[in-house]
Amino acid sequence: MNLIEQQELQKKIMQLESQNELMKRLSTSKGFYEYYFELLKASKTKAQAFNKTNKLYSELFGRKRYSSFSVFSEMVKL
Repeated sequence: MNLIEQQELQKKIMQLESQNELMKRLSTSKGFYEYYFELLKASKTKAQAFNKTNKLYSELFGRKRYSSFSVFSEMVKL
């Protein structure tokens, strides 16, 4: 394996480690909620922040954590 291949492999490992940490975080209700609040700072609406968080969860886990914003807001009493 040459230097460029080693660098690319190291970069991929770092990406996977980062993704793994995000998955650990979003896998809990508390982590999902905290991530939602981080996105809320830069989002126009609560629903937009929720949709971004739920979409990311879906991309990582293959399914949505909550079926809709209304279900999420009822669960956390927003």
